[in-house]
Amino acid sequence: MHGASQVLWASIVASTAVAAFTTLLIEYIAKPRLEARKERILDDYRQHRTAVQGLQRLVGLMGQIIGLRDQHEYKILRDRSIQYATEVERLVDFSWAELGVPYSLKEDWTNCTTGVAVFAALLQDGQVPAEEAWTEVEILARRLEQYARLFTISRWRLRQRTHLVYELVQSSDVAT
Repeated sequence: MHGASQVLWASIVASTAVAAFTTLLIEYIAKPRLEARKERILDDYRQHRTAVQGLQRLVGLMGQIIGLRDQHEYKILRDRSIQYATEVERLVDFSWAELGVPYSLKEDWTNCTTGVAVFAALLQDGQVPAEEAWTEVEILARRLEQYARLFTISRWRLRQRTHLVYELVQSSDVAT
């Protein structure tokens, strides 16, 4: 009986030693990399969320600029439009750099953001855009609003995202 007891204690001690060794190995080798990866993923998510919020702000500012469309004879309102246009240009650059659009929408996304940036640059230079430019920028602002909706839909909601991507592709084909 005495020998069976020793075998039992030996296996318990061996199991404990292996568990402790494995725990320490994971703690000192794998955990720092896992923590760094987690932080990188969280930073990417924060950056994406900030870019989407910037895009939503951009759409709101474009609405403000369009609302001030016929008010350019008043200096204070013209200055406000210029201020909004300056922020729009910054937000366009940030959104364009940070948000990854589906490949099928790359060209349309580039056209929309470029069109809005050019329009904002015109306003910043103190120019009053032509009527056609206002009409075009209204369309671009609506399209950017659709992009903002696209970026707020979770990647796991494939059906909603696919439907919105399809709508954007169809409307970009019509616009072209």
